[in-house]
Amino acid sequence: MTIKLSLEEKVQIKPLHRNCKPRKFADRLKAILRLEDGFSGVEVGNILLLDDQENPGRR
Repeated sequence: MTIKLSLEEKVQIKPLHRNCKPRKFADRLKAILRLEDGFSGVEVGNILLLDDQENPGRR
């Protein structure tokens, strides 16, 4: 999966991530940033410490 963000979009997402109280939403923002950096979906899952047993519908 490839995500392309403009510099302005990255600048907007970073403070949203920092200030996001629900960790679920903060993790989603972090995933967007990591995918844009070129990480694979599996790598992002590992970064976020996602476990297939905890998220059976993820794949």
